[in-house]
Amino acid sequence: VAAAAYRTLDHVAAASIRHVVLLGPSHRVKVRGLALPSCDHFSTPFGQVRVNDEGRRRLRELGLAGIADAPHALEHSLEVQLPFLQSVLGYSTVEAGAAILPAIVFMILVAPRSAKLVEAKGARFTLLGGYLFLLLAFLSMFLLWQEDSAYWQIGIAYAFIGVGVGLAGTPASHSLTGSVPVRRAGMASGTADLQRDLGGALLTSVFGALLAAGYASAMGPLALPMLVGVAAPGLALLALGAKDTVRVTWGQVG
Repeated sequence: VAAAAYRTLDHVAAASIRHVVLLGPSHRVKVRGLALPSCDHFSTPFGQVRVNDEGRRRLRELGLAGIADAPHALEHSLEVQLPFLQSVLGYSTVEAGAAILPAIVFMILVAPRSAKLVEAKGARFTLLGGYLFLLLAFLSMFLLWQEDSAYWQIGIAYAFIGVGVGLAGTPASHSLTGSVPVRRAGMASGTADLQRDLGGALLTSVFGALLAAGYASAMGPLALPMLVGVAAPGLALLALGAKDTVRVTWGQVG
C-alpha cells in the first residue's frame, strides 16, 4: 500500500517538494498536545533525515508543541515512511555506497605489497603497521565524523581501514600457518577463521549490551510532559525535501 502511494510521486521533481507532513498513530505513549523530539536527525539505512529546526521552533512559539523524547523513543509509524521519502525524493544508492569504496580500493592496492613487506621487515613489523593505520581510522572517525561531515572526512577513515586491513591480513595469517607443520596448515587457517568469527560475535555482544545500557539510562529519567495544544491522537512529521524534518507527536491522555 505504501509503495503504491509513493509511486504517485515518481514523476514529481524532488526540488518542487519543500515540505512533507506525515501522520500516524502514537502506539505506546499518550500525551496532551504536541511533542517534539530534541534530536537533530533520524537515521535510516539510506542515511540521515535532518530535523527542520526552524519548523520545530515555530511550532513551539505558537504554543502548539513542546520538547518530549519519550513518545518518539519506541515509535515506528513514521520511521517506516522515511526510506520511501528518501527513495522518491532523490536518494542515490551510488552515493550511499560510495563512502566505503576507499576501504576496498586501498585494501586491494596494499594487500599484494604486504607480503613483500613481511619478507623485508618481518611479520611483526607489518602487523603493527596495519594496526597503526586502523588506529588512525578510528581516530579519524572520532575527530572528523559529524552529521554534516564532508565526503572526504568519511572517505579518509575508510581509506585508513583499507590500508590497515591490507597490511595486517597477510602477517596475521602467516603467523598462524607458519607456526605449525605444513600438514596442519589447514587447521591453522580454520583457527584463524574461528578467531575472526568469535571475536566479531563477542564484540557485537559487548557493544550491544553497552548500547542497551546507555539507552535504558537515557530513557529512565524522562518524564512525560502534559502539553497544551490540539488534542488528537496520532503522530506527525514535517519534512523539508524529505531531508530536513520536524517530528511531532500528539495524543489524548485518558
